[in-house]
Amino acid sequence: MSTGWVTGNLYRLCDWFYRLAFLNLLWIAFTLAGFILFGIFPSTTAVFTVIRKWLRGENDVPLVRTFLQSYRKEFFHSNRLCLLFGLAACILYVDLKFVQTLQGAAFIFLTSIFSLMIILFVFTLIYIFPVYVHYEMRTLLYFRQAFFIAIVNPFQTILLVLASVLSFYVTMMLSGLFLFFGISGISLLIMWYSLRIFRYMDWEMKKHLASES
Repeated sequence: MSTGWVTGNLYRLCDWFYRLAFLNLLWIAFTLAGFILFGIFPSTTAVFTVIRKWLRGENDVPLVRTFLQSYRKEFFHSNRLCLLFGLAACILYVDLKFVQTLQGAAFIFLTSIFSLMIILFVFTLIYIFPVYVHYEMRTLLYFRQAFFIAIVNPFQTILLVLASVLSFYVTMMLSGLFLFFGISGISLLIMWYSLRIFRYMDWEMKKHLASES
């Protein structure tokens, strides 16, 4: 194994760490700039936009400018997504609290139903940002596409959710790690896997169209 190969790969690894840390700091800064509630979705969208470009080989894109452009461009639209997710979460929460007042078979049945709905809600949420930055759609279609990907790939989605939760837990437990990799690291994991799904879906679509022609 040549020294040049080791040095080159070490440099690329350090470069990824640097870029992810800087991106995470941008996420924190602009989430706070949007008073958290109005900043978290635009900042997260900007993180996924930048990471998508990196994973597609666009390593030389200006990080700060790309982040800011996405943040400004998607500020209102992404907050519309945030509002819809927030409303859905509130409805699920209120309904679940109501179900908890029931007893007997009704409690067991409705708790099972709402537990499944919460799982599907989380599954949809984990794909919404990759879908949003990858496709051009009307707002509600982003939810449908993210939901479709989740239910078509249930086992892979479960593993992705578990890996994301574990990554979040590790970065929170290790002092200072969340500050540099808490969001950017998880976003890299989700975007990398989502791009694999998107490529497979595109390949299946092209194969289907070719068989019909």
